[in-house]
Amino acid sequence: MTEIICTALLTALVLTISITQRIKIFEILKNRADYSADYIDELYK
Repeated sequence: MTEIICTALLTALVLTISITQRIKIFEILKNRADYSADYIDELYK
């Protein structure tokens, strides 16, 4: 019984970590996309 609980807790932990990391990665990529869009705009002015 305790093994099931431990496994569930570990799985939950891994899932929450991966979700927060995905959000961070998404934010970084979005910022990069905004930055490169601004950069391209500057080039074509």
